Amino acid sequence: MLIPLDGIAIIHELNIDDSGIFLAATDKSSNLVGEIVAISDKPQIGQAGYERHCSAKIGDRVVYQKYADQDYREDGQLYKLVKFEHILAIVQSGAKK
Repeated sequence: MLIPLDGIAIIHELNIDDSGIFLAATDKSSNLVGEIVAISDKPQIGQAGYERHCSAKIGDRVVYQKYADQDYREDGQLYKLVKFEHILAIVQSGAKK
């Protein structure tokens, strides 16, 4: 497994539709949702020198920006390397709509 460097989270991609049903990885209508499997303990340093920490933890399901990742395959599994700033939200299970 990879060890993420400063400001990077490694996300295992999950394909979920709007009703919460898991979809095939080829379905382009799915949301960009994944589970964090590793996260850097060092912050991402922005262009202006500010530090960006990640509020998500290992095991959290998150929504991340499209086209803001790098693919990595290991043992037939697809992982995404995503900067902290591109993680948009934490998915809460059982949350009321």
